Amino acid sequence: MDLYAERLTTWLPVVANGCEIQRANVTPSQWINRYVRVPYLSRALNDRFYSRYIIYPRVAKTFQGDVNHVLDHSYGHLLRALNPQRTIVTVHDLYPLHVSCQSALTPREQARKWLLRWVMGHALRARWLIAPSESTKRELLSLTDYPASRISVVHMGVDEVFFRPVEEEAQQQFRQALKVPEAARLLLHVGSCDPRKNIPLLLQGLKALLDRSGADFYLLQIGGRFAPDQIHLIHHLGLASQLRQRSNVSADELMGAYQAADVLLLPSTYEGFGLTALEAMASGTPVVASDIGALREVVGEAGVLVGLNDPAQLAAAVMTVLGDVRLRTQLVEKGRARAAAFRWSETARKTLAVYHRVYSERA
Repeated sequence: MDLYAERLTTWLPVVANGCEIQRANVTPSQWINRYVRVPYLSRALNDRFYSRYIIYPRVAKTFQGDVNHVLDHSYGHLLRALNPQRTIVTVHDLYPLHVSCQSALTPREQARKWLLRWVMGHALRARWLIAPSESTKRELLSLTDYPASRISVVHMGVDEVFFRPVEEEAQQQFRQALKVPEAARLLLHVGSCDPRKNIPLLLQGLKALLDRSGADFYLLQIGGRFAPDQIHLIHHLGLASQLRQRSNVSADELMGAYQAADVLLLPSTYEGFGLTALEAMASGTPVVASDIGALREVVGEAGVLVGLNDPAQLAAAVMTVLGDVRLRTQLVEKGRARAAAFRWSETARKTLAVYHRVYSERA
């Protein structure tokens, strides 16, 4: 969660009231040639492997503060180097535990399963945990024996850039760059293409819209790469011409995508928070999302929630949002108001309060 780390690094000093905030950074490229290449990993992944599991723990051991904050549970192994009684870990979601419970068929899958359990096991040694949603906290309590009294829910925030007024000319230019016809409807999905993002439902919903509405729909996917089975489904459904994908975009391009889109689709089977939904709502884009814990908590009544496995329901929800002007207007207004309640400054204040709590109890 690079964004989470960057925003806390920006906002914590603003609200720190005399506390010194330092962030440990590692430049792994200077170390990579010192180690033997791990089989089956590319150079980039080797770089990531060594920096995460060897270099970061070394840095952490010599870079301890009165309070330590591991900003991502996937670095939970740093608790081997840090004093657990002075350390906080943000657990963004419990997906690693869900994955580790699945059957592992190949040696690589077995190794990944073991690594996930190992990392999460160390993360749970921390003095305090921060969860981004009540849903994630409930999962922590149901899947682990970590005490509820030492879990704080601290929501993430929305960048101010997403609240900018919509510029129609910029919208048109963005759609033209994608080669999306002016009269067509543009659907947006932001995130990875991992299994939990439910890409098959997204594609089947698009197919249902094209077949039943008679309108022209395009889908822009930002932030991921379609997996081979997803590409096969795309061609099987005849959707290749209706899809656009951008793996890497700038903050301005992402804002442009939100404002150019008619609807954000978020059909995930699992989320720890749902930041993309908030960004879309801040941008004035209606949200159609899965009716699951974290998304239900974040979106509330400011969006439309649908089931996990029904393409027809997803398509019907999109058509309702696009066809009912009054509903769309209400969703835009409620969405902006909802998103405005999630500010990074407040995230930083609540995080700092956890720091003070752990500091007062330090061993």
